[in-house]
Amino acid sequence: MTAEKLVTAGLQDFYDDYYDDPQLAGIRKLVAGVLFNSLVDVVGRQRHATILDVGAGEGSFLQKISDENFADELHAVEISESGVERIRKRQLPQLQSAAQFDGYKLPFADQSMDIITSLHVLEHVEHERLFLRELARVGKGVYLEVPLENTSNVALAIERAATGGHINYYNENTFAALLESSGLRVASLKTYAYPVEYEVLVSGGLKGRLKSFIRSTAIRVAPAIAKRCFVYLCAALAYPKGT
Repeated sequence: MTAEKLVTAGLQDFYDDYYDDPQLAGIRKLVAGVLFNSLVDVVGRQRHATILDVGAGEGSFLQKISDENFADELHAVEISESGVERIRKRQLPQLQSAAQFDGYKLPFADQSMDIITSLHVLEHVEHERLFLRELARVGKGVYLEVPLENTSNVALAIERAATGGHINYYNENTFAALLESSGLRVASLKTYAYPVEYEVLVSGGLKGRLKSFIRSTAIRVAPAIAKRCFVYLCAALAYPKGT
């Protein structure tokens, strides 16, 4: 299978229109703040010379990185043409490049980026190890985040996949094992609950606060049971093996 055909036509069509719904703008801005806070918790607050965001969407996370002055240079690649257009329209002062890519081949030299970020992308990727090996080639460090949907109720996550585009389902162990078998060495792994603000925005006031309380309390009191029953977020910092 050639690189051009690694991304199927159906998947490409799905993401070409993925960022056209203006009603999701508020959620994406909130999520970008959540993702940035998690990045700082795991990676640290130091400023970086170069950051490449792989699967950058419409640029909400890049906007947050730019606003926080977290990098000297920003680069973005995205499978969706509409996403790339929206990134460019943001006119971020640190943005050096924003390009559409085939999902597997990055237009950058080996070890040319201080950190590659790829957040809530891996669960959408058809060929995970090809994707991860390419991140390991280009990045001195790789920071990823995925939802941990491989719970006792994974059937529900699969049922909802058509709207969210998820085709891979992880728990902490399978996520870490995937990274380790793809040329990466996991240095740090963090599992956390959705913040209450997100739950309220998605589910409404009372229901959102209740869901947040249950999730956050469960993972604090009985983490092993909680991770089998509820969906959480998992962030990992990894380095190419041999470095």
